[in-house]
Amino acid sequence: AASMPALWTYAAVEPEIHVKVLTYNLFWWSLFRDHHTEGGAPFRLIKQSGQPEAYDLMGFQECDDGDLVLRGAGLHDQYTIHRGMGQETTAICMAVLKSAWQEISAGAAVVAEDGDDEYFGKRGAQWVRLRHRGTGRTLFFVNHHGPLPINSGGKCGGEITANKLLSVVHDNAVQGDAVVMTGDFNANPSSATFHYLGQRLSRAFGGSRFGGIDSIFTNIGGNPVVSTHNLGQGGSDHDALAVILRL
Repeated sequence: AASMPALWTYAAVEPEIHVKVLTYNLFWWSLFRDHHTEGGAPFRLIKQSGQPEAYDLMGFQECDDGDLVLRGAGLHDQYTIHRGMGQETTAICMAVLKSAWQEISAGAAVVAEDGDDEYFGKRGAQWVRLRHRGTGRTLFFVNHHGPLPINSGGKCGGEITANKLLSVVHDNAVQGDAVVMTGDFNANPSSATFHYLGQRLSRAFGGSRFGGIDSIFTNIGGNPVVSTHNLGQGGSDHDALAVILRL
């Protein structure tokens, strides 16, 4: 068996800062194309759940246009938006709160491909390395939409998909960074993908749809979770999930 790339555990320090994170699969083809956002349902979910404490990090999957999403939520000016990788299967977007975080570097990589039984295409992970403006602490944020069929790990299987995801961190983060990984992994806790990711990261929160394929992982040690909220679907077929982590 291939061993997973070596990572590190982030040890939270004083003074404690809170990082508020959203992961949300927007069900784009149906909710945005066919149903025209159902009167702005996902925008309201994002806007309302981002108060009074603003999201630091947002990871979207099935997101063809992150600018449109944040404009709809009335938050566009406050965030730096990273678009997906150009294909329907790599339509992932991430948003970072500009007032709190300075960007150091960013990138994206193909990490998986759907299996033949349910083939749509290749699957990506996007990342951004950030410095907290108040404290100088560094954070590596990854967002991913995983391969189909669910729990298969795609064409290469869950062990290799997990290895590729962890390699994105290993190759681009710097030892000591806090790591936050959001996604619709198309894999739930019974999958090989989760088994292998779990050797290096802990699952801070997961949804209930499709057995819990929407998740937020972190390398923050101890008891990093301040609060979790399943925000419902906002017109999507997935749970929107929010978590506040201690850094």
